[in-house]
Amino acid sequence: MNLGLATMMTWCLGASVLLGAANRPAYAAEKETKPVYYVPSIPSDMNDLDFFLLTGGPGFEVNDRFGHTAIRVINRAEGNDVAFNWGKFSFDDPGFLWKFFRGQLDYSMGVRTFERDVALYGEMDRRVVMDHLNLTAEQKRKLITKIAWNAVPEHRQFSYQYWYKNCATIPRDYLNEILGNQIYKRLATEPANHVFRDYVRRNLAYSPFIVPILDILMNSNIDRPISAWEDMFLPHNLRRWLLTMPAFDDNGQPLNHLKLLTGERVLLDHPEVFKPRFNDFLAVTLPVTMSLAVAILLLIFVKNKERSAQRAIGVATLWWSLLSGLFGATLLLNWFFSGHPDGWHNVNLMLFWPTDWLFVPVGWRMMRTGNSLVTSGIVRRYGRYYAWAHLVGLAILCALAGTGVVEQNVWQVVAWFGGTTVALMSVLLTTSLPVLHKRMGAEEPSSVVGARVAAEGSGRIA
Repeated sequence: MNLGLATMMTWCLGASVLLGAANRPAYAAEKETKPVYYVPSIPSDMNDLDFFLLTGGPGFEVNDRFGHTAIRVINRAEGNDVAFNWGKFSFDDPGFLWKFFRGQLDYSMGVRTFERDVALYGEMDRRVVMDHLNLTAEQKRKLITKIAWNAVPEHRQFSYQYWYKNCATIPRDYLNEILGNQIYKRLATEPANHVFRDYVRRNLAYSPFIVPILDILMNSNIDRPISAWEDMFLPHNLRRWLLTMPAFDDNGQPLNHLKLLTGERVLLDHPEVFKPRFNDFLAVTLPVTMSLAVAILLLIFVKNKERSAQRAIGVATLWWSLLSGLFGATLLLNWFFSGHPDGWHNVNLMLFWPTDWLFVPVGWRMMRTGNSLVTSGIVRRYGRYYAWAHLVGLAILCALAGTGVVEQNVWQVVAWFGGTTVALMSVLLTTSLPVLHKRMGAEEPSSVVGARVAAEGSGRIA
């Protein structure tokens, strides 16, 4: 596996098996056998139209964890009952993974009959709530005109962005426009009291290992305070904030006796699950902590088990170097090549270094032989410098975050991965890494000297 492929796999697994996973519809990957397009007509009598907001709860797959939004349109003049959504995509799109990595992923409007739309949610045991939109005749005309324009095949496609251009923000923007910008005026300065990272952790917690990956890969952009307007990127929040809004007349004046959303109906009442299946942070770091614990216990309480202890240290070193090196390389490549600003200038690079892969052969050798001697030239000469630099880098990261110089929320990552780094570096410094050499050559570690004396005595020096 080359570095580029490893990077892409990390992004696709985590960021939105990502982050881009946010707001994909339940039926997004479903293929249509024929490109059939429905474009609604605009009736002369707006009383023939009724609009409803459909809010789908999170599903059990990664790509369904943020829920979904659609607008149901009943057109009695046509005899149609259709749900329009803005979250259709296809994994079969050529270069899908690369396009996502570059931030150039195209989504499109999806159209289903209302009956089929609800049935699909039922098949996946997802909750669906429907609210009636109280609109004037002129507001209905504007909304159906926008939807009809959008439903034309050449207008359906749009450039997807998981926070700002998704299945919830497009209906939000349409409603805001037909209501004379009243939603934005009321909510743009209203604090949401949440940040985007809160929703990443909450909604993706059920999907194993996604939260640790995204917590590492996403920077301070998702830790800034957001407004209620921005908070509506999430389908559940779109509905929650719209429930606080009154209906408006055609001049943008509130109709205080009437709410914008009324007549709540729970179409499907399946439970919404947010609890994680297990502690995935613990699971990721467990090979390091367990191996080090075994090594320390052997060294303290069991005689003549140094080799077994060194093998355990080797397991910890191998796992840590693979994991830290992969994350470090991904963070660095994201900064220079990804199209997602949330992956740039990430201070977690102070904890995860691309060069940590240098310790892979060290850990492999220790695990196989139980020998603490390091033969790699770079690690042998500079291993202790490197270990101390890692500890200092972590201390600086904590100081910057603790004093507010760095706004990125790093504490959960530091608690789990920083702790294992400190433990491993400390053990390597005290048990395995050779004493620092003076420039090109100083005294070799006593264990090396002893080995050489024994070899000379038996005549095995080449």
